[in-house]
Amino acid sequence: MRARHIVEEFVKTRFRQPENFDKVAEGTGWVLYAGGNDWESCATAAAVIFPSNEENARLWLTIKFPKELEKAAKDSGSEQAKECRTYAEKAWRAWAQAAKGAHHGNGSRSWLDAFKSAVHSEAMRPYIEEWGSDRTRWADERPVGESIVETLLR
Repeated sequence: MRARHIVEEFVKTRFRQPENFDKVAEGTGWVLYAGGNDWESCATAAAVIFPSNEENARLWLTIKFPKELEKAAKDSGSEQAKECRTYAEKAWRAWAQAAKGAHHGNGSRSWLDAFKSAVHSEAMRPYIEEWGSDRTRWADERPVGESIVETLLR
């Protein structure tokens, strides 16, 4: 029953981590990843993860491309691949920059809140198709892992 609940929660998320997802930036308490699938010419998604001993929080976004690059971003053989990569890099760099500004502008703000605030910033508006957040709580995962091992040992 508990495993079904975890799977149902996982399925609800709209974010699907691309096949090629690389660390592109990091700071104290956060790591930013960006990437795309094999058939895409550039990064089409980015996510920042806030790891801790108890849980991992994650904010994610899918990159919105200008009309002239939309088709090229989804085609690994595109002649505009370089322009797509440049645009995608601008997107994740803008997110990190806006978050740093939000964090340093209000020292009491957590990095999670700063990145969330950055998603809503004017600077990020042209880059975001959709965004969301999710969490992995290790306490929720342990019983599932134990039940899988128990089932395999039967």
